[in-house]
Formats: sequence, structure tokens, C-alpha cells
Amino acid sequence: MKEKRTRGERVRNVLLDILSPDLLEVFALAGYESVMFEGEHHALDENLYVNLIRVAEMYDMTPSIRLRTIQPGPIARLLDIGIQGITATHIHSAEDLKNLIRCAKYPPEGERGFGRFSRLNKWGMADEAEALKAGNDALWLGGLVEDMEGVEHIDEILAVPGIDSIGVGSSDLTCAMGYPGEYDHPEVIKVMDRIGEAMKRVGRPWTRPRQGPAGMIGGASGCLIGGLLRQHLEGSRTGAAAGGP
Repeated sequence: MKEKRTRGERVRNVLLDILSPDLLEVFALAGYESVMFEGEHHALDENLYVNLIRVAEMYDMTPSIRLRTIQPGPIARLLDIGIQGITATHIHSAEDLKNLIRCAKYPPEGERGFGRFSRLNKWGMADEAEALKAGNDALWLGGLVEDMEGVEHIDEILAVPGIDSIGVGSSDLTCAMGYPGEYDHPEVIKVMDRIGEAMKRVGRPWTRPRQGPAGMIGGASGCLIGGLLRQHLEGSRTGAAAGGP
């Protein structure tokens, strides 16, 4: 995933907010290339995550997770079982992203300890030097700005080296601004444009988030499961109304 995104290629991603190995397998068979587990609004069950990761690996999907609380212990354990990307939500400042790097990357870039006998390192059978290098090189790190504090610090957030992507949590941002769900409210658009201008100044890709029919932002290559089902149901109703099957 990281190599494709670095080259600017589109990656088909699903945010798995129903943590079911069987459901993940359906998305893999449908052609999705990466999966992001919903970790902010679910309990951190490492036994469940390792089973999900095994399914992803069977189909060459890249497993990642989104989290709000960034602490060294939980981050290391998730990476040691095979998570390859972490997106930190509710980023308020550059220090939040620097903390993510400290927790997720091995020295010299970070402070993560090396789990020699972890699943990631083949239970002690991986070459240590190669594993350390691959662990940093292949890891995808991102952050989401979701309130006005993050917006006020957007330039310093974008200046943090070692972060692969910065996005916007549009649902929480509209709530924080007092316009919940009003993605096209003039004040929301003004803030989005401010973020977009900052993105463009540093050469990061930008598409203003818009809530789409599948519950995802316009221009994204991902989907939400509930949104897809709603879209399918609405399409079925339209077809029935038109006399279709």
C-alpha cells in the first residue's frame, strides 16, 4: 500500500467498522486492496485483530487501523501482530504527530522497542537488521484534523516529517464548529478551503471532503460498509419504482 500511494496510485480501501473476519474476506474477494480497522470506536481486542490480519494477509490486503489514543505499549503490540499502518485521529498539534512517530517507529526515527519474538518478526526467525529497516520503511503513518484547534495548527502539523498522510475528519469537524452534518455550510466550506490551501502549499493532494452516497468523502478511494448497503438499498428501491427487477 505504501509503495502504491507514494507513487500516487489509487488504493481501494475499506474502513472495516464491523470487525468480522468473514466480512473482511468478502471485501478481499471483491477486490479491495487495503483495510483500515475501526479502532477509535471499538475495544482493542488483539486476539480479534490478529485473526483479521491473517485474513488480510491471505488476500494480500494491507491491514491498518485508526486510533485516538497513541501510547507506546498498545501501538507496539498492534504493530508486532502485523498492523502496517496507523492513522491517529483528533490531531491537535505537531506534537501529537511526533508522539505517533516516537511510539510507532524504531530508532533512530522513533523509540519503539524491537519485538524479536513477535509475530511480525516471525517468532524470532527474522533477520534483526532487515526487520528493523523494513519495520520503518513499510509503515504508513497518518493523522486526521477533526476540530478547530487542529485547523489553527494546520501549518505546523503539515510540517512534521515522517508522516505519510494528513486528512480531515469531516464529521467531527462539523460537530466541533456547531454545524453537525452540514458539510456544505458556508462556514464549513471556508474552513475546508483554509485546510486545502495549506495542503497545496506543501504539495499534498487535496479534495474537499463531501459526504457521498456510500458515506465517504468525495474523491476518496474507500468506503464505509453501512454506506454501501444504504446505497444498494436505495438503488434497489429506485429500480423497483421504475419497474425493474
